[in-house]
Amino acid sequence: MTARAASIEHIWIVMTVGAAFMGPASTPIGIPDVLWSLLRGDWMASHGTLLDTDPFTSAPHVAGPLVNVQWLADLAFYGLDALGGLPLVITGTALAVALTYALLLYATISASGHVRLSCLAVWLVYVPAASNLSPRPQTLSYPFFALFILAVARAEWRRDTRWLWLLPPATAVWVNIHGSFFTGFLLLGCAALGRLVATRRVAPARPYLVALGACLLASLLNPYGPGALVYVATIGNNPIIRDFVTEWAPTTVSWHEGIFFFVSLVVLGALMLKSSLRLTAVEILALLAFGYLAWSAVRVIAWWSFLIAPILARLLASVLPNRALGKGRNHPVVNSLLMAGIVVVAGFSLPWTKTLVPFLPAGKQTILAEEMPIRLGEYLRSHGPPPSGNMLNTQKWGGYLEWATWPRHRVFLDGRIELHPAQVWFDYLEIVFPSTRWRTLLDKYDIQYMALATDDSPDLIADVRIDPGWRLDYEDDQAVVFSRSVLSSAGP
Repeated sequence: MTARAASIEHIWIVMTVGAAFMGPASTPIGIPDVLWSLLRGDWMASHGTLLDTDPFTSAPHVAGPLVNVQWLADLAFYGLDALGGLPLVITGTALAVALTYALLLYATISASGHVRLSCLAVWLVYVPAASNLSPRPQTLSYPFFALFILAVARAEWRRDTRWLWLLPPATAVWVNIHGSFFTGFLLLGCAALGRLVATRRVAPARPYLVALGACLLASLLNPYGPGALVYVATIGNNPIIRDFVTEWAPTTVSWHEGIFFFVSLVVLGALMLKSSLRLTAVEILALLAFGYLAWSAVRVIAWWSFLIAPILARLLASVLPNRALGKGRNHPVVNSLLMAGIVVVAGFSLPWTKTLVPFLPAGKQTILAEEMPIRLGEYLRSHGPPPSGNMLNTQKWGGYLEWATWPRHRVFLDGRIELHPAQVWFDYLEIVFPSTRWRTLLDKYDIQYMALATDDSPDLIADVRIDPGWRLDYEDDQAVVFSRSVLSSAGP
């Protein structure tokens, strides 16, 4: 882009995509999903094969081979880490987020025809998804869903079906990145059904139906074949995931993501009432399908926010007058300098340079978030485990502790709920929220030492402190480590 071509619209676009990049680029890793992804990627790269069992957790596993549908994301994160450590993992994730919002912005402009209102819509939908942009395989899947939205938007509003042919090869990659690939199928299904309902003819729906069939076939191009689809279809039926994992829980206003979701419903409803624009059957079906999913599970709110961007921009364009955001005067040289300034600011959001920003909060200046038990990890790395037996750990720290201490230590559980039978999780809950059976259950799983979060298990920690069979080996303001007193000569 030359200085002569630079316009105010270009500034809006660069500012929108740049802001999408700067948020995750400047945010420390706070979700441990990416850490066990790094560990699995390292293992696969070292052994030259996929994992069919899990060597990182000691709790009993479910019967049968391990199904890891995100194996390619594991290798991608491992590759970034091998090249540039965790800072490059964060940067790579931020680039994936920026690509997501760039594709989404293109889709929104295609649907509404308004650059600035499209940027405004993308800023608005960024808010509900902001807490779900951390480095994790799920985040690497977002650009694929944005591509599906773009393809449908181009087909609906520009009568350009060529983008649909990018979806099958994209699916072949997406199915190996993350289990969310089914959301693309759902969107194409809504588009096909919407055209059937609106026209009562098959011909207008044919491009979507053909693309959907090709994507279904492409989804079989993974190490597990149809097993990947079975995994995705059944994981939500796991009673532990359904009843105890927050991001799989139904959406309520008790979570800020839930507040944003319900606010978005109100905003869409108000705009629809005020606007003379009537949504198409495709838009209505997509809103109903993804709205139901977002209401059913908090984690789907990110996908909901992506989906509504083009619809929100179309409604805004019908309600706001053309002069609402003003056209302004174009000064190409000034515009180019402003865009260069945005790029420079984005550069200062990178993990390597963000500490140079004096007004950046201390909590954002680190690579790993403050809630990570870094001192506990350092202690365990310098102290070997007992001669026999297992470690019980606070589940939320499992991903960090296995990344920080494996193979010297092997965690009991991490966040991969589906790895273990439901009874293991019920027993774990009976230990950390101690029932009368907690000692028996520790014996059942041969637990010889425990690494516990002080704010998660205060009752268990209080019981263990006064139990003569256990001794305190380590304590800080986040964590404690206990070991069986009969192993005092070894210690953890």
